Amino acid sequence: MVVPDHISHARLDPSLEEGLAEVKMINEDGVCREMTADELAEQAMLDAEFFARKATIALSMARDLRDIKLSREVDPVVTNPLRWNALTSEKQAEWQAYRILLLDTPQQDGFPEDITWPTKPE
Repeated sequence: MVVPDHISHARLDPSLEEGLAEVKMINEDGVCREMTADELAEQAMLDAEFFARKATIALSMARDLRDIKLSREVDPVVTNPLRWNALTSEKQAEWQAYRILLLDTPQQDGFPEDITWPTKPE
């Protein structure tokens, strides 16, 4: 998407409403003026696209980190019969609980911005 020149030089109002920045003034050739209704609508669309992409990236990054923890921390223990059988039943229960907590991470309130990662068993 090509951003019109007058939008790319817009000044963002520091107050945010429902996560979207509201642009009220633009600088055209050194002259500040209020944006028209069409310009405001276009800026709102650009803001919505930006925040949607930002949310998608945050979701992807959080899930990727969870998947890394599962594959590097959990899988080597629970998928290796020698390691797994050497654990006490209490330790096996800790690893099972840890795995479930990792899998349930996306259901946490505040996910993906505010995540409480479970503690890896010793």
